[in-house]
Amino acid sequence: MGSIIKVNEYKDFNNNDIITSDGAGNVTLSSGMQTAVQSAGATNTPAFFAHSASEQALSNTTFTQVVFGTEVLDTDSAFASNTFTVPSGEGGNYLIGANLEFSAGANSLYGWIVDIYIDDSGYYKHNNEYEANYPAKANAPINAVIPLTAGQTVKIYGYLSYTGSAGKVFHELKTTNFYGFKLT
Repeated sequence: MGSIIKVNEYKDFNNNDIITSDGAGNVTLSSGMQTAVQSAGATNTPAFFAHSASEQALSNTTFTQVVFGTEVLDTDSAFASNTFTVPSGEGGNYLIGANLEFSAGANSLYGWIVDIYIDDSGYYKHNNEYEANYPAKANAPINAVIPLTAGQTVKIYGYLSYTGSAGKVFHELKTTNFYGFKLT
């Protein structure tokens, strides 16, 4: 059995704030701590995270840009319209990832592809082709470390091969999501 310690402030011996919390899960580092973290190169920003807000229909055997309607995190206001744009002066190596939850409804999935697009060209793909036991649903994760320069754009595309006419990307439990951050 674990213990729980509840505090809303951490202070140093001179009663200076180190970390404070507003009681709603929002934590603030003191300016001294922020400076220490940044000088240590541990900021991992720009960073973003978004997830889908509704189901999105996908045409059979067609690459389609995935819609991420709910933005949760965007440290540098660099995510908009389902696209992350590397801010000026923030080029470097980024961890970019996504997870798509595909569904063929009552039909069967023959295969799927998740594709990270850089500047409107496919960059990195993760795919699966089923040879038997075709499922109706599948989770499709992808992530990669990608060197990016200022102004480059990153998007996620999905592709389905299925029977019938019910292919879609789900939003159930926020499992369809898109994220990234600059590596320090």
